[in-house]
Order: sequence, then C-alpha cells, then structure tokens
Amino acid sequence: MAKIQDRTATQAKVVERSHPTAKTFVGVGLVLFALTAAEFGIVYLEGMQPLVLAGLAIFSVLKFILVVGYFMHLRWDSKLLTWVFAVGMVLAVAIAIAQRYVNLA
Repeated sequence: MAKIQDRTATQAKVVERSHPTAKTFVGVGLVLFALTAAEFGIVYLEGMQPLVLAGLAIFSVLKFILVVGYFMHLRWDSKLLTWVFAVGMVLAVAIAIAQRYVNLA
C-alpha cells in the first residue's frame, strides 16, 4: 500500500513541476508578437524581397512550434503526438517547396 501512495505522490510532484505558469504563456505570447512583427517587416520593408520566402517559412515554423508546444500543451504530452505534428509540419513544408519550385506544365 505504501508503494502506491509513494507513486501517487511522485506523479503529483511531476505534474506540479511541469505545468507552465501564466508568466510562461505571456513570454511565449510576446515572442509570437515579435515574430509576427518581423514577418511584417520582411514583407513591407524595401530591399527585403530576396528574404521574403525563406524568412516567412522560417518564422512560420518557429511560430508553429511555439503554438503547438505551449498553447496546445504538446510539450508535456506523449512523444507520439509530437511525431504526428512534426510529420504534418514536414509534409506542409515539402508541399509548399514543391508548389513553388516544381513546374508540372
């Protein structure tokens, strides 16, 4: 009986330590705001045209990781779910690259 209580207490400590605070979410929100501002900067500033495609792709991947990892709590979930989202992101990037550079005509 003591082993069950010890295991439950250990699991409760893990849950308490791994749960993010409001400060964490505000920090992630500020980083997302900064990435969005950088995206607008790349698109609207003159002379940045060569960086638009690569920059937006990189910023999109970073924002995807932050939103999925923190706001969807994937960072604290099963690694299987991480792989599911990672495969989806890789496929989306591959399709975007193929659409841009492959000419089927």
